[in-house]
Amino acid sequence: MKFFVQLMVLAVLVTCGYQAAASAADTLLLVKDLEEEWLVNREEAGLVPVLDKKEFSGNILFVPVNAEAFKGTRLVIETMEDVSLFRENSLIDRINGRREYNLDSLREQYGESFIFTLYRNQLNPYRISTGIYREVEDDMLTQMQSEQVLISSREQGQLRDVMLVSLFIVLSYIAALFLYYPKVTQEFLKVSRGFSLREVDENLMKTRPLSSVNLLFYGFYSMLGAWVLLILAQLSGMHLRLPLFQFDSFWGGMITWLELSFILLAIIFIKYILVSSFKTMFSIPGFLNNHYYNYIRIGMVMYLSVVIFLIIAVFTFGVNSESFYYSVVFVLCGLYFMRAGVIYFKLMNSASYSILHLFSYLCATELMPFMLIVALAKYQPF
Repeated sequence: MKFFVQLMVLAVLVTCGYQAAASAADTLLLVKDLEEEWLVNREEAGLVPVLDKKEFSGNILFVPVNAEAFKGTRLVIETMEDVSLFRENSLIDRINGRREYNLDSLREQYGESFIFTLYRNQLNPYRISTGIYREVEDDMLTQMQSEQVLISSREQGQLRDVMLVSLFIVLSYIAALFLYYPKVTQEFLKVSRGFSLREVDENLMKTRPLSSVNLLFYGFYSMLGAWVLLILAQLSGMHLRLPLFQFDSFWGGMITWLELSFILLAIIFIKYILVSSFKTMFSIPGFLNNHYYNYIRIGMVMYLSVVIFLIIAVFTFGVNSESFYYSVVFVLCGLYFMRAGVIYFKLMNSASYSILHLFSYLCATELMPFMLIVALAKYQPF
């Protein structure tokens, strides 16, 4: 437990230093978010505003730009997929990533006001951001922050509301579990035993992984994991590429969180079936309960650590760099592999099997399913 606290203190210090460096480098301020100006062509009414991204369907998005009103600024277009940029019938650029255009030069070429067209087969508006930005000197940044909006691809207030309310529900749930089942709660959240490389505890809950009490804690694990995945996806900007993590309102965010919770709960039961099946296939009796129980227990501690870290980063130090949270996603993936490693040593110390035999079993039950989920999330074949 002492090591766990020291690790969290170190993470906070690193976060603070990173935020100080990032804030010094930010020199672009958002002047106008062009998302509110987006248009789509309807056969019945012509060009109409895009009122809700969820209702958008098609291949073409129109972006009106009033260059006369924003002299000395830049037009910034960011996409997470290949998108073609047109002006009338002329192809201007092919974009995949971030593009900056001098708005004064565009005004001289296309006039005081013009419309750009973004084209892609089955265009996803969640993967596109458009805005007008102004470059400022470092010493002017502090003064202008009170009048301008920092670069951001989402509504921070709305996201923070979802963060706090959903986290309050999760903490209330675990508080109720601790009130009714204090010993079981302590067993699940005991860091020293969870990360010990040798199994030293034998409790009744481990021998009955699908008992009614354990199912309640699986619900907590699912809600906590869904919170971590949803918030990290939003803060890192990965939600732009993953429709499952997208929402446009507070209630939409809460519903998305609940949907992810049910998905993780379903994965838990699939995990049980998977471990049970491969236990029989690899002729490893007695591993099911230990493997499954430690998978859940280590996962709870892992997610709680990330929750504490995110709360400190967002609300204490105000870190708003997407690249920072994107790196946290990779840290979380590293924690998944660390959990697999701890489970491996626990199983190895509980019975005499060859290293290759246990590693094959671990690949089939831990590593391959994880890589499959990552691949499905990245390529989205469904």
